[in-house]
Amino acid sequence: MEIFDNKLEKYFPLQFVMLGYLLAIFGLYLLIDSFNLFGIVLIIPALIFSFSKTGIQINFYLKEYKDYFFIFGLRFGKWHKLPEIEYVNIHLERYSQVINVQSISRGTIINKIIIDLIFSKTYRKNVGIFETNIYKFFVSIDIIQYICHSLIFFKNPNINPKK
Repeated sequence: MEIFDNKLEKYFPLQFVMLGYLLAIFGLYLLIDSFNLFGIVLIIPALIFSFSKTGIQINFYLKEYKDYFFIFGLRFGKWHKLPEIEYVNIHLERYSQVINVQSISRGTIINKIIIDLIFSKTYRKNVGIFETNIYKFFVSIDIIQYICHSLIFFKNPNINPKK
Protein backbone atom coordinates (compact mmCIF):
# COMPACT_ATOMS: atom_id res chain seq x y z
CA MET A 1 0.00 0.00 0.00
CA GLU A 2 1.56 3.26 -1.11
CA ILE A 3 0.94 6.10 1.35
CA PHE A 4 2.40 9.54 0.79
CA ASP A 5 3.18 11.16 4.15
CA ASN A 6 4.41 14.72 4.65
CA LYS A 7 4.68 16.67 7.88
CA LEU A 8 3.91 20.20 6.77
CA GLU A 9 4.65 22.63 9.56
CA LYS A 10 4.44 23.36 13.25
CA TYR A 11 0.86 23.29 14.52
CA PHE A 12 1.27 26.31 16.79
CA PRO A 13 2.70 29.69 15.75
CA LEU A 14 6.24 30.64 16.72
CA GLN A 15 5.09 32.59 19.80
CA PHE A 16 3.56 29.43 21.32
CA VAL A 17 6.62 27.35 20.42
CA MET A 18 8.81 29.85 22.31
CA LEU A 19 6.32 29.84 25.18
CA GLY A 20 6.61 26.04 25.19
CA TYR A 21 10.39 26.25 25.53
CA LEU A 22 10.08 28.74 28.40
CA LEU A 23 7.47 26.60 30.16
CA ALA A 24 9.75 23.56 29.81
CA ILE A 25 12.71 25.41 31.32
CA PHE A 26 10.63 26.78 34.19
CA GLY A 27 8.98 23.39 34.77
CA LEU A 28 12.36 21.64 34.88
CA TYR A 29 13.63 24.30 37.28
CA LEU A 30 10.67 23.67 39.61
CA LEU A 31 11.21 19.91 39.48
CA ILE A 32 14.96 20.03 40.07
CA ASP A 33 15.07 22.85 42.62
CA SER A 34 12.18 22.00 44.93
CA PHE A 35 10.61 18.86 43.45
CA ASN A 36 7.41 20.84 42.95
CA LEU A 37 4.94 18.71 40.99
CA PHE A 38 3.56 21.83 39.34
CA GLY A 39 6.64 21.55 37.12
CA ILE A 40 5.11 18.46 35.48
CA VAL A 41 1.93 20.43 34.80
CA LEU A 42 4.05 23.04 33.02
CA ILE A 43 6.11 20.52 31.07
CA ILE A 44 3.11 18.78 29.47
CA PRO A 45 1.78 21.84 27.56
CA ALA A 46 5.38 22.84 26.87
CA LEU A 47 5.97 19.60 25.00
CA ILE A 48 2.70 19.96 23.10
CA PHE A 49 3.46 23.57 22.08
CA SER A 50 7.02 22.75 21.09
CA PHE A 51 6.78 19.45 19.23
CA SER A 52 3.34 19.22 17.59
CA LYS A 53 3.05 19.43 13.81
CA THR A 54 0.41 19.15 11.14
CA GLY A 55 0.70 16.90 8.16
CA ILE A 56 -1.09 15.07 5.41
CA GLN A 57 -1.19 11.42 4.38
CA ILE A 58 -2.50 10.39 0.99
CA ASN A 59 -3.33 6.80 0.14
CA PHE A 60 -3.54 6.79 -3.66
CA TYR A 61 -4.55 3.13 -3.78
CA LEU A 62 -7.65 3.56 -1.59
CA LYS A 63 -8.12 7.16 -2.79
CA GLU A 64 -8.17 8.64 0.72
CA TYR A 65 -6.38 11.46 2.50
CA LYS A 66 -5.95 12.43 6.12
CA ASP A 67 -5.01 15.79 7.60
CA TYR A 68 -3.41 14.94 10.90
CA PHE A 69 -2.06 16.39 14.12
CA PHE A 70 1.34 14.81 14.87
CA ILE A 71 2.97 14.61 18.29
CA PHE A 72 5.43 12.06 19.74
CA GLY A 73 5.01 9.68 16.80
CA LEU A 74 1.21 9.61 17.03
CA ARG A 75 -1.03 10.86 14.23
CA PHE A 76 -4.52 12.08 15.10
CA GLY A 77 -6.89 12.63 12.20
CA LYS A 78 -9.72 11.18 10.16
CA TRP A 79 -9.52 9.64 6.69
CA HIS A 80 -11.57 11.35 3.96
CA LYS A 81 -12.37 10.32 0.41
CA LEU A 82 -9.92 11.82 -2.06
CA PRO A 83 -11.85 13.73 -4.76
CA GLU A 84 -10.89 13.35 -8.41
CA ILE A 85 -7.62 15.23 -8.88
CA GLU A 86 -7.63 17.48 -11.93
CA TYR A 87 -3.97 18.50 -11.81
CA VAL A 88 -0.96 19.14 -9.60
CA ASN A 89 0.04 22.77 -9.07
CA ILE A 90 3.67 23.58 -8.26
CA HIS A 91 4.66 27.17 -7.63
CA LEU A 92 7.31 29.25 -5.94
CA GLU A 93 6.36 31.70 -3.18
CA ARG A 94 8.69 34.42 -2.07
CA TYR A 95 8.48 35.87 1.43
CA SER A 96 10.27 39.04 2.42
CA GLN A 97 10.76 40.13 6.01
CA VAL A 98 12.44 43.32 7.20
CA ILE A 99 13.55 43.72 10.80
CA ASN A 100 14.29 47.21 12.15
CA VAL A 101 15.89 47.78 15.55
CA GLN A 102 16.85 51.41 16.13
CA SER A 103 19.61 52.04 13.58
CA ILE A 104 20.06 48.43 12.44
CA SER A 105 18.00 47.06 9.58
CA ARG A 106 18.07 43.60 8.05
CA GLY A 107 16.04 42.01 5.30
CA THR A 108 15.45 38.30 4.80
CA ILE A 109 14.05 36.66 1.69
CA ILE A 110 12.70 33.12 1.89
CA ASN A 111 11.72 31.15 -1.19
CA LYS A 112 9.39 28.17 -0.80
CA ILE A 113 8.15 25.58 -3.24
CA ILE A 114 4.44 24.85 -2.72
CA ILE A 115 2.80 21.67 -4.06
CA ASP A 116 -1.02 21.63 -4.29
CA LEU A 117 -3.45 19.02 -5.54
CA ILE A 118 -6.28 20.75 -7.39
CA PHE A 119 -9.61 18.93 -7.14
CA SER A 120 -11.91 21.52 -8.67
CA LYS A 121 -11.88 25.22 -9.41
CA THR A 122 -12.73 25.98 -5.78
CA TYR A 123 -10.88 23.32 -3.80
CA ARG A 124 -7.19 22.56 -3.41
CA LYS A 125 -5.15 20.56 -0.92
CA ASN A 126 -1.64 21.60 0.10
CA VAL A 127 0.64 18.55 0.21
CA GLY A 128 4.09 20.09 0.48
CA ILE A 129 5.97 23.22 1.46
CA PHE A 130 9.72 23.14 0.89
CA GLU A 131 12.34 25.82 1.38
CA THR A 132 14.50 26.21 -1.68
CA ASN A 133 17.91 25.21 -0.51
CA ILE A 134 19.40 22.73 -2.95
CA TYR A 135 18.75 19.58 -0.87
CA LYS A 136 15.10 20.40 -0.19
CA PHE A 137 14.62 21.35 -3.83
CA PHE A 138 15.63 17.86 -4.96
CA VAL A 139 13.49 16.28 -2.22
CA SER A 140 10.51 18.28 -3.50
CA ILE A 141 11.22 17.12 -7.07
CA ASP A 142 11.21 13.50 -5.86
CA ILE A 143 7.89 14.06 -4.08
CA ILE A 144 6.38 15.68 -7.16
CA GLN A 145 7.47 12.72 -9.28
CA TYR A 146 6.05 10.30 -6.70
CA ILE A 147 2.68 12.08 -6.66
CA CYS A 148 2.48 12.29 -10.45
CA HIS A 149 3.46 8.63 -10.92
CA SER A 150 0.91 7.59 -8.29
CA LEU A 151 -1.82 9.63 -9.95
CA ILE A 152 -1.05 8.13 -13.36
CA PHE A 153 -0.74 4.58 -12.01
CA PHE A 154 -3.97 4.59 -10.01
CA LYS A 155 -5.94 6.09 -12.90
CA ASN A 156 -4.41 3.56 -15.33
CA PRO A 157 -3.27 0.44 -13.40
CA ASN A 158 -1.66 -1.05 -16.52
CA ILE A 159 1.11 1.60 -16.41
CA ASN A 160 4.15 0.83 -14.24
CA PRO A 161 4.86 3.91 -12.02
CA LYS A 162 8.51 2.94 -11.49
CA LYS A 163 9.50 3.67 -15.12
